[in-house]
Amino acid sequence: MLSRCRRWSPVIAGVLCVAASVSFVAAAPTCPPTLAPPTQDDVHAAVRDARDHGALWTIEKDGRGSWLYGTIHVGNLAMSVPGPTLIRALAAADVLAIEVDVTNPVIAQAIRAPRGSSEGPTVPPALLERLKALAEKACVPWEPLSKLPPMLTVTALMALEARWDGLDPSYGTELVLAGVAQARKMPIISLESPSIQRKALSEGPLDRQLAAVERVTAALEQGHVRPAVRALARAWQDGDLVTIADYEQWSGSASSPEAKEDMERMVPQPGPRCRHRPRPSRGQARLCRHGHPAHGRRWGTAEAPPETGLHGRAGQLRGRERRTS
Repeated sequence: MLSRCRRWSPVIAGVLCVAASVSFVAAAPTCPPTLAPPTQDDVHAAVRDARDHGALWTIEKDGRGSWLYGTIHVGNLAMSVPGPTLIRALAAADVLAIEVDVTNPVIAQAIRAPRGSSEGPTVPPALLERLKALAEKACVPWEPLSKLPPMLTVTALMALEARWDGLDPSYGTELVLAGVAQARKMPIISLESPSIQRKALSEGPLDRQLAAVERVTAALEQGHVRPAVRALARAWQDGDLVTIADYEQWSGSASSPEAKEDMERMVPQPGPRCRHRPRPSRGQARLCRHGHPAHGRRWGTAEAPPETGLHGRAGQLRGRERRTS
């Protein structure tokens, strides 16, 4: 796979590697639309017409430079292709640091591993049937999802729900950036381990976890997820940090303490979970989660909006680091 991808420029290789790793299956009439596999001409045109999306910051410390890029976990071909400013940052970087490198087969297998005995509550049969119905609506096999921790199951179903609006997890920004890094033979570092991420989703009393699964299931059944994802994707495309920072308000995810807790669980705060920590300094959690300028190397970093915008903190970064695009 990788040898074939390297015949193209790194950006084209990155997109083609993602496309080649996805099984594009024609959707049944009642299934979400599936993105057609892009042709080589499609990819060349997307690279030619690529514009800057999201937000990119330049971070300087002790004469060393890093880049912090706000990514999104769903997208389409046009959204996934890096724009010219991001391309320049990737070309200058030595290492790509992302939350979890799902292109690594060992890591991907660990993420999909069946749930352990301590990973989440036992789901009652009635709620289990509702989750199974959501999987059938998404036209994805229920058996692999049923073996995951419950919160991971509903998180996956939320991402799959975006396909009804042409936004596919297969085109998540990190996947393309990882493909670019592979084509350039650039090292890729995972800032977190699968076990840390799975633990974050399964923390807290079992009854509260079960209540969270019920609330997210109801939101999917009632169609509340898609409008929020559409609006967030538009804001990301436009680099609209104000809208991203206010996500909890306009999406309703902060409408109650319980809803806010659900968001905190699925989009956890940065901090102690990070595997690669800088030496103590102001803003340590942000640097820990998104990169490590103290290493003395230049890092291309892909992650959610700084600190993250989903917690209303995107605006805090401005004034401490310089926004590039």
